[in-house]
Amino acid sequence: MTDQKDSKLIFAPGCFDEFDGTQEELDALVEEIKRTFEAGDFWKEMVPVDPDEDGELVNFIESIKVDSIRPKNRTLH
Repeated sequence: MTDQKDSKLIFAPGCFDEFDGTQEELDALVEEIKRTFEAGDFWKEMVPVDPDEDGELVNFIESIKVDSIRPKNRTLH
């Protein structure tokens, strides 16, 4: 397991492009993720992905290509 002192939380460019919600909901989600990570709760609450039970998630993760997470030219509002 990775030592949590040496870990950084980094959001890949475009990682929330498929988020279906308001900007306020996205901001709240990001803040909750950051809070959980910084408090160390992330390490206590994480569970391994079970390929037999989480096949759809595994397929999604495997479908992601490195090029799909590179920053795109986009306009921020």
